[in-house]
Amino acid sequence: MTISNTATFTTELDLPAYLFGITMLLIVMLLHGLLLLQIAKRYEVKSFLYLSEHKYSSVAVVFYISVLCLFLTHIFEIILWGISLRVFNLLPNLGQSILFSGSTYTAMGFMDDLLPSGWKMLAIIIAFLGCLPLLGRHRS
Repeated sequence: MTISNTATFTTELDLPAYLFGITMLLIVMLLHGLLLLQIAKRYEVKSFLYLSEHKYSSVAVVFYISVLCLFLTHIFEIILWGISLRVFNLLPNLGQSILFSGSTYTAMGFMDDLLPSGWKMLAIIIAFLGCLPLLGRHRS
């Protein structure tokens, strides 16, 4: 096997995109898991405390705050993907990077695929991560 064959092989497999995508996937999943655990733990403790004191409206407030925190967690993940796309110069500016990652993360797909050739697989990885909560990660 010659060096040129190896270069062609890695280009065909989009190896840098896979490595970058898997690394970001693991980072974002770890971050999401940690934040979700903290939100669920705080919700459980606060709601138990308020229920024992018969403060039912406070339980509802804690619930809505928890839902807001989950929403902000997803927004943070979208921004994190956008920043990483920009840092690796995959998209021309930060605004477009965040918009693209949001479009892909939510699986809305309202933007064109702006990623350069060899990095197209990242869109699927971002969309996969965005769809995971629909598969049962949020059970709290």
